[in-house]
Amino acid sequence: YIETVRGRGYRFLATVEVISEPESPPANPEYEQKTAPQTRLEKGRRQRRSSRFLAAVALVGLVLGVGAIFFARWRAAHARPVSIAVLPFANRTGDASRDYISNGITEELIARLGHLAPGQLRVIAPASARTYQNSDKPLQQIGRELKVQYLVEGSLEQQGATIRVAAQLVRVEDQSRLWANVYKGDLSNQFDFEANVAESVAHALSLHVPALAPTEYRPGKYAAHDAYLKGLYFSAQRTEIGFQQAIESFSNAVAIDPNYAAAYAHLADAYNLMGQYNWMNPGNARSLAWAAAQQALSLDPSLAEAHAALGFSYWFYQWD
Repeated sequence: YIETVRGRGYRFLATVEVISEPESPPANPEYEQKTAPQTRLEKGRRQRRSSRFLAAVALVGLVLGVGAIFFARWRAAHARPVSIAVLPFANRTGDASRDYISNGITEELIARLGHLAPGQLRVIAPASARTYQNSDKPLQQIGRELKVQYLVEGSLEQQGATIRVAAQLVRVEDQSRLWANVYKGDLSNQFDFEANVAESVAHALSLHVPALAPTEYRPGKYAAHDAYLKGLYFSAQRTEIGFQQAIESFSNAVAIDPNYAAAYAHLADAYNLMGQYNWMNPGNARSLAWAAAQQALSLDPSLAEAHAALGFSYWFYQWD
């Protein structure tokens, strides 16, 4: 009986009819004098009963409406997020020097999915997914070990001058393929491929993705992005030589493109960890990491990795 009209209030939906009064009996002053008070009394009772009934209906409708709103909000707040892991993309080019590209695609896809639908999608961190590099375990077993419902896997191949990147989304429970895509071209359009994969995964999982996503920065030159991917690859090795090569690669990236905030942020990470592992003078490491993180934030104040780098510096170097 009651409909909620957003932004206005409530509407009574039941059909309302005007019922005409019955024809008056023949004029009889004595009869009218005796029955009029009783008729008015009965009519008043009917009106009061009708008013109470309508008020009760309106109250019940209001309670149910408010209850439905709170239940929907509670359910949304307590809904279990979809869990997913991006397995390391396999390098099938036959050229081991291209490992950094397949690893870079994997890490960037993880980051992109993590920002895609916060609260709806739980994405396994790169370090956990990286343990399954070149693993021959069945997907169902990997899914159980990572405690995820879905897996994204892919591969990088090269056919002459053309790069072929394939990706697919698999449901762990029955190992059914929900989506697959193949990209052919050169790696200068890698951002478009990663965006397509992320959006297709969200669509396949029926996730609500905000229409106004933050604008993504794209380096003006692919050479800057290529150096950035090498930096990610070397950082993941967690060795002294790896971090030294990562610092060199990220420094090359920002030298080619001084507006590359993400490269500055990861450069700060590399300096921070070099200082933590005593592979570099901690004072120098702290100063260089702080400067790189601040530069990243001046370019992109919303960059999470840059804030994390500053947080690390506060914690480890300043005991704050």
